[in-house]
Amino acid sequence: DDLRAVVDKQAALMSDLGTISKTRSANDSQHSASFRYNAPFGRQLVLLLQRHGKHVARGMFDKQSIILNVGITVIPCSLWLQLDYTDADVPSRFTACIWAMGTWLFFPIFGGMTLFLADRPMVSKELKVGCYPLSAYYVARTLLTLPLEFVWPTLWITCFFWATRLSPSPIAYILVLLLVYLNYTVFQSVGLLMSASNMPLSRANTVSLLLITYLFAWSGLMMDMSRVPGWLHWASDGNIYAVSISLMFRIITEDVDYTCSRNGSGSPEGCSDGVLTSTEARRWLGVDRSPLLCVLSLVLLLVLCRLLSFALLRYSLRDAIDGVRCACPQQQAKGSESIGNGHIKSEDADVQECVL
Repeated sequence: DDLRAVVDKQAALMSDLGTISKTRSANDSQHSASFRYNAPFGRQLVLLLQRHGKHVARGMFDKQSIILNVGITVIPCSLWLQLDYTDADVPSRFTACIWAMGTWLFFPIFGGMTLFLADRPMVSKELKVGCYPLSAYYVARTLLTLPLEFVWPTLWITCFFWATRLSPSPIAYILVLLLVYLNYTVFQSVGLLMSASNMPLSRANTVSLLLITYLFAWSGLMMDMSRVPGWLHWASDGNIYAVSISLMFRIITEDVDYTCSRNGSGSPEGCSDGVLTSTEARRWLGVDRSPLLCVLSLVLLLVLCRLLSFALLRYSLRDAIDGVRCACPQQQAKGSESIGNGHIKSEDADVQECVL
């Protein structure tokens, strides 16, 4: 009887210990979930923007970047310098649109293609200790730094627009500037899609070069699209770069009349009265897409690529994200102590501290 009493007592004690352990584990899990990020999302964005803004500014305004951007501004400005408003200058304006949109297609694609590559080791480590959610990094790095990245496109299009006399209208200048911003963001998103997929850089270069070759070849400059077989028209209609060109050409020619410098069989259609209107100019070059559909196409591709790039980035960093979810409260507390009152320092000494 005494032995049975001792066994029953030990069994009851073990049952109580199991209950206490489960309760403590549940409380620790709730505590961990509640206090995973001590700083609000806005504070995380501010600190991440301070960090990455420094790197973006440092890369944009070093000596090599300044020389490059001054050079790519001077060269096309001198080529299309002071276009006249005659029918002979309409094709030149079309090629100027191709150059403008192409310039801010090439740089954002290759810039976005390597954007996550340099940040990935650091971001992975910081996600593992719960420094911030991936969404905060993504928004700060790819969206909040855009005003800094728009500095060179703004200066470039300002010089190019007025030096070449693309249009006499200040409203056209503002619209072209906004279009360049949209075009830049769209093609940066395409580069981000390749970067987020974590594909090798050599493969990303191959994909981007093939994409750029297609975009330029089917832009309407190299070949009259009316002479292309009908079953291949989808390649031209689906060219988002051609959409940007069409929209810019519409903006700079809207409400502008061009004096016909020639008559007869060699003159464009519409010059019978001596004046080529904006509508006739667009019809002559076959660049007359609906502006609403152009804008919607660009915005749709922008949103789609941004969402897909975030999803791919999250998938490629899933081990670091899952590591935070599986970390016990004691490990998170230890990590908090090691970074000192909720701060963690990156290996880069110049990087701003980010708040947990």
